[in-house]
Parts: sequence; C-alpha cells; structure tokens
Amino acid sequence: MSVIDFITEIKNREENKNKFGYQVNISEFTERYPILNEIWTHYKGMCNYGTDSQIQTNALNKIIEKVPYLNSMREEVMSYPDKKKYDHYEMTESYGSDTNRPVVIPYNDVWRLKNGKYQHLINDLCFPKYHWSDNKIKTLFDLGFDPRGNFYYPAGGFREWHSNRLDGEGYRIYFVACEQDGKSGLNYIDPVTDTVKTLYDKNETANIFYVNNSKENPFFHSVFSDTDRFSLGFNVTFCRNY
Repeated sequence: MSVIDFITEIKNREENKNKFGYQVNISEFTERYPILNEIWTHYKGMCNYGTDSQIQTNALNKIIEKVPYLNSMREEVMSYPDKKKYDHYEMTESYGSDTNRPVVIPYNDVWRLKNGKYQHLINDLCFPKYHWSDNKIKTLFDLGFDPRGNFYYPAGGFREWHSNRLDGEGYRIYFVACEQDGKSGLNYIDPVTDTVKTLYDKNETANIFYVNNSKENPFFHSVFSDTDRFSLGFNVTFCRNY
C-alpha cells in the first residue's frame, strides 16, 4: 500500500470524518514501513543524548519573555490568528516591524534555539539527510517520505501560526514523542468552519494534515507545548489533489 493510499484509509476512518487533522499510533507507520522505525529510533536516541530539559526549558522561556514579539506570538498561538499578519511574517520573517526578526541562538551540537522552539540542523540539513547514505535516503523518497523538521518544544515552547504554502503542496506527517499526554498539540484552522481545532498529542503518535499552496485560503496551523515534546516531520512526496 502506498503512503498516499494509507493516509486516505486513515482519513476515511469513522473517527476522522469531517476532520482535517488526523492522529494514529506511530506503530501503524513503522510496521508498514520498517525503515521509519529505524529513523525514529535513531532520532529519539539523538534527542536523548543532546537534550537537558531543565536548562533548555529555562533558557527558551527567558528568551521568549525578553523578546516582546515572541511573547505576543506565544500568547496568540491558541487563538484564531491574524492571517494577514502571520502570512506576512512567513513571507518576510518580520513581525509587525522590520526589526522583529527571527531569534536564532546556537545551543549545542544537536540543537539551536529558533524563536519558540529548538531545531536540529547540520549544514542546513535535518536528520537523517546529513547522516544516512544516499541509497537509504533514496529508499525513503521512493516510499514517499521526505524527512523535514527536527524540533524540540520544552514546556512554554511554541511554533507560531504559519501555513507552509510556499513549501510544496501535500501531506505532512509528524511523529511525536511527549513526556505527558494532552499537554501539547497541533492547532489548525478548519477550512470548512473557519474555527480553531486542536489535536492534543499523545506519546508515540503521528499527526497528519494537508498543506495547500493557496494564497487565499492556506492551511494555517500552530504548535503549543506545556511538556517536553520532540517531533520528526516528513513531507509526503507522492501528492494528489486533496
């Protein structure tokens, strides 16, 4: 079964009717595609090695509290967004003023602080693109998985409202490991009701949603966390109309 067919099967389950964000146990993916179990296991090991929860939580929250526009973003992450403002930020990386630019601070050889979260990149490549052989990366691509987004959200962490409308249309899958269930999650704007909906995280679950490239009605979403939350993202490379 192709990844698109599998996502379609998930989407059509009774519990997902009339929804635009879906959750399943990560094991549903790793049992079908064993290479995902390898990447997920290695990623969690790297996170465990490179993370000091208490120190990084304190450091991130101090930065957010010192930077007024980051504090505003965090306060707005659970509410219906000003789409024009956040689309402008996504296009220009300036929030309200040209002086409000992204805050990027190296932390260690695993993480760098970026705005309301920690991000993992080596030479501008996420895991495992810089680490695995070309053949293994090709295997992932051939299955339909393009690894994107290695993130750590400690308590108080967030990702501001955004749409990814310029990053390629298609499904996104995020594997999530969290210390406490229900203390973090994904917010999104339901394109039918135009209201905020929330997918609360559970440990070892995958969040799935579809990103479009519409300027008029992009799929805005955000992330919040009141616990330690690690995520590993994939773009689904086999795309067809939603």
